[in-house]
Amino acid sequence: YAYTIELEKRGPNAGERLFKHDLYKGTTIARHLGDKKHPGEFVFVPRHSKAAEDEGWLIGLVIDANSDQTALFIINADDFEGKPQAIIKLPHRIPPGFHGNWVAAA
Repeated sequence: YAYTIELEKRGPNAGERLFKHDLYKGTTIARHLGDKKHPGEFVFVPRHSKAAEDEGWLIGLVIDANSDQTALFIINADDFEGKPQAIIKLPHRIPPGFHGNWVAAA
């Protein structure tokens, strides 16, 4: 699988989607994050050391242009269109382009 975000486009849903690409099947699923919500880079975090490729979470920052704040979204990768595992609202806006990586403790 590959996970990507929608870069700026014109229109009412500009920059509001996260994509899951199944590279084996050649299919793509889009997840709308909300009106005027702009995703940053999402990273995949496996559930455990022997997790299947899609067994884990997608974690990423999403800017809400309505409130000028940012939230950390945690999404089940294997339930991509389901309810988020968590949405953690931050009291301020984190600038676009902020990058992060997941490194296991072991």
